[in-house]
Amino acid sequence: MFLTVVVPQLVPSLVSAALFAFLLSFDEVIISWFLAGSQTITLPVKMYTALEWEVSPVIAAVATLLTMVSLVVSIVAIALRKGTPVET
Repeated sequence: MFLTVVVPQLVPSLVSAALFAFLLSFDEVIISWFLAGSQTITLPVKMYTALEWEVSPVIAAVATLLTMVSLVVSIVAIALRKGTPVET
């Protein structure tokens, strides 16, 4: 019963929660700065230092890429939702 009723209803919520957590992780530069070790550089920290010290179109390209990924995921989620009947 759990696998046939509860899990299918939780899947869209878990996928959207994972997407929002992924997108919000790019906004948390300070937390990434403190969690990263001395030998590793996370993407938010690299983006922040690139904005601070370099003039490069790479940051704009990464931002566009992230926007397009979230847009594609949202469109796919909407397309998949249209195939399922709405329960009342």
